[in-house]
Amino acid sequence: MKVKSNNVSYQIPFKRAICEGDSKSVKNLLTAKKVNVDERFQEYGDELRNSTPVFLAIQFGQSGVLKELIANGASISKRMIDPMLNLSITPLLAAIMREQDELADILIDSSNIEELNWISDEVLPSTNYKMNALYAAVFYKRINVVKKLLSKGVDVNGESADPLYAAILVNDEVLITLLLTHGVKISASNCNDLYKLLQQETTTDKNREKQLIILSSLLKEIENQKLNNNEAFQFSWENDAKIRLQKLLDQRNTIKACIDRSINPEGKLPSNPLGISRAIYDYLSFFPGENPAPDEKQVVKEQAGDLNFWNSIYPLL
Repeated sequence: MKVKSNNVSYQIPFKRAICEGDSKSVKNLLTAKKVNVDERFQEYGDELRNSTPVFLAIQFGQSGVLKELIANGASISKRMIDPMLNLSITPLLAAIMREQDELADILIDSSNIEELNWISDEVLPSTNYKMNALYAAVFYKRINVVKKLLSKGVDVNGESADPLYAAILVNDEVLITLLLTHGVKISASNCNDLYKLLQQETTTDKNREKQLIILSSLLKEIENQKLNNNEAFQFSWENDAKIRLQKLLDQRNTIKACIDRSINPEGKLPSNPLGISRAIYDYLSFFPGENPAPDEKQVVKEQAGDLNFWNSIYPLL
């Protein structure tokens, strides 16, 4: 049975033990029924006001304490208001938003499917969507948490929490592909949202071209959905997007052909290494490989005369 009274004399050592990761003291206080495993801490600063021991353990990244609290019956579904988003969040959402993957993993294993699919009551600022664990994991790019949630069978097509929209916002092709392989449905609004991002003045050229590639893959998936569902998605901007993407692909082929002509079988350097290296840099900024594009000064001033540089760059094209 949980302790109902909040014994103030034990609250301070209880909170200290949680923050410092002292699992043994936490266990002793709970076993002796000196504290309530789900009590709310009212005076612990604005960020943690009205938080529970579970939220406090997440705030300080204490996985051992979290396990001890759960073992002693702590609720992992109690919510608190996040002061930054002004949004109701669960402990799992708090762990994801704080990039505490280990704690998120513990909470996922301790949750049932209803808890994993829980959706916030409030709409996220500047969107028409609400927050749940999958949306948060995608938005904060916690790919291991996303994979864990998907393995548990969470709903990828929730009506009010759209993880694909979150993946579009963070411009992550890997997450988009992962969601598509797990059955996420693409809506016309997804493509429209992405195209709107392309048009924003604050969008960098690098992100804009990457978004074009992602948009192209979504359009292909849309075509498949049309065939399967006889849905007629039509976009006034579709031809523009395809033209811009083709222009980018043509640029890639031109640069690759240029290198083919410039590096002969004897392994000599390109005839115009500085000019080509600038073009390579521009291209890689739009098509990042597994490794980040080299710094422009390093490419132009240091590596243009190094044959190893050309050998390492070529596979990325």
